[in-house]
Formats: sequence, structure tokens, C-alpha cells
Amino acid sequence: MNHFPRFVLPLALSLFACGAETLDGGSNASGSSGTTTTPPSGSSGDPSASQDGIGNAPFAGTVVGKEFAPTAFELRPKPKSSRWTLEIHNASEPCAKARRLGADIVIVSVEGFGGEGSWPLDKGDGHFQRGFYTTADTASPELDTAETGRVRIDSAPGATGTTVTGGIHLKGKTSELLGTFTATICEAL
Repeated sequence: MNHFPRFVLPLALSLFACGAETLDGGSNASGSSGTTTTPPSGSSGDPSASQDGIGNAPFAGTVVGKEFAPTAFELRPKPKSSRWTLEIHNASEPCAKARRLGADIVIVSVEGFGGEGSWPLDKGDGHFQRGFYTTADTASPELDTAETGRVRIDSAPGATGTTVTGGIHLKGKTSELLGTFTATICEAL
């Protein structure tokens, strides 16, 4: 009768466990520098939910404690990088060169995530701003920084002027955005 050495079974079990994927699609704690996971379209029988926590509900949210209705979702490549920046704002149409100024202007930026996939964000990768002024103005914007978040890009971003769909869940101390969007691909700044 053949016997396996005592270390074979524990070694095999530990190797199997290392290759296992988590139930949430393999997300990790390393944030935007981590690897991509592509979420399934839904989970738990709820058609508006997905495993990445973003869901398929329309975009809604608050910035610095007040409701926010954007006019533009812009996806821009970061220069000399494979990373992207998502800007959500109500200051202009998508990819416009000039933006309106004022206390009612909201700009949300999320930086440093990859292209297609679902990307966890590190603390500080997202920024909320209510109020957009020139340097000559004495007013200052109200600010908040994301503590947690995730961005999902449903397909590989195309050429400038094309669109891509996705979703976001971004939460700061006094701000939270959640839902789906269609972003216009804009030139890098």
C-alpha cells in the first residue's frame, strides 16, 4: 500500500486556496493600483444590484450635503499612462474648453483607475468640490475627499468623442454618489 508523505495534503490544500477567487469577484484592498475584476450583470436576484456594489440604478447623489445633478461625465486618459480620470460636473457640456463659474458648480474627479473593468479606489482617489471660482475671487469652494469607492467601466474606452457606460459608488464624509452613467471620452489635459 502506497502512502503519501504527510506534507502533500496540506500543501495541495494551501495551493488550491491560493488560486481561489473571492465571492465579490476577487476585489482586493490594494485599491486603484490593484487588478481589475469584471462584475456580473446582477446578483442575489436583484436586477439593480451587482457584485461590485454599484448596481444598475440611475446616477444620483449629494456633494457636500446637497443634491447634485450633473450635465457631463468625462473620461480622460492620464498623459503617458494607462490610467484614466473620470470628471463629473455641472459646469458645461462634456469636453468643453470653458466652464461656468459660481457657487452652484459641482466638480467631482476620480483619478488613477484602469480602463475596462471594476476598480476599487484608494482613500483620496476621489475629490468632491462645490463652488468653482477664479483665483481673483475671495470665495472658496467646499471640499470633501472620498474615503471609499469603486468605478466600473463597462467596455474599453474608444477614441475621443465616443462614449462608454459605467457605474460609480463614491463616498466621502459629506458626499455620496451612486449609479450608472454614460461618459464622453475627452482629450487628455
